[in-house]
Amino acid sequence: NDANFLFILKFDASSWTAKVPSSVSGLQGSCIIIPCSFNYPEPKPKPSRFTGVWLKDSHEVVYHPDSSRIFKGYRGRTTLVGDLWQKNCSLRITPLHLSDKGPFFFRIEMEDLNKYSYIHAKVSIAVSSKYKVANEEVKVGGVVSASCSVFYTCPSEPPLLTWSHTRTPSIQSQQLVNGQWELTSSLTFTSTMKDNKALVCTAEYRGGKKVNSSKTLNIKCQWTTLYVSTAVGVFVVVLILIPMTSCLLLKKW
Repeated sequence: NDANFLFILKFDASSWTAKVPSSVSGLQGSCIIIPCSFNYPEPKPKPSRFTGVWLKDSHEVVYHPDSSRIFKGYRGRTTLVGDLWQKNCSLRITPLHLSDKGPFFFRIEMEDLNKYSYIHAKVSIAVSSKYKVANEEVKVGGVVSASCSVFYTCPSEPPLLTWSHTRTPSIQSQQLVNGQWELTSSLTFTSTMKDNKALVCTAEYRGGKKVNSSKTLNIKCQWTTLYVSTAVGVFVVVLILIPMTSCLLLKKW
């Protein structure tokens, strides 16, 4: 009997499991969702009510349905977006603070039944962003291809990517792992001497938080030697007909 009891105890304990990524990335001032799922031994009778709680490693209460029990630094910023009846314990934090590093863990409380803290499944948050702006040097009239990408974790609130150039970019969103998404804006245009300046990509998050990255385009001239008559009328006509995609070197004849 003792052996059977120990076996059952071990089986029940192994059913208390939670799955969270070890780390998620977010940008200060933006929204972040920590994906979370959990499991538990099916009690009899079934619980009539669940209470989901998130805690920081120091045991500060990060989320609780009773807001008065939440640590003041997190009060009003956390929401349980998962459905506990579907064993989803995903947490949303907005706006994200630099101090929101964690690690965090989930706790489930069943009314008149068991309570369990999943301290073996902890998740940390790292402030992270990634930008890419390509093409450092092009020639006048050459094609510039630039891309700018940024990570985010709230698919319902993607950041807005804009460029300092007037050309309309193409936008693509891609789901990664651990609840991460990547938004990429690609820009292609034919350069002129007016583009000999910084090409800036700006990411704006909900709440007005902005981050930008830039790359200076070093536009090089394609020198064209133009022989013109000294007659004023001919000079004017020739300049009008030359497309402004190269630098002119004027010589008289």
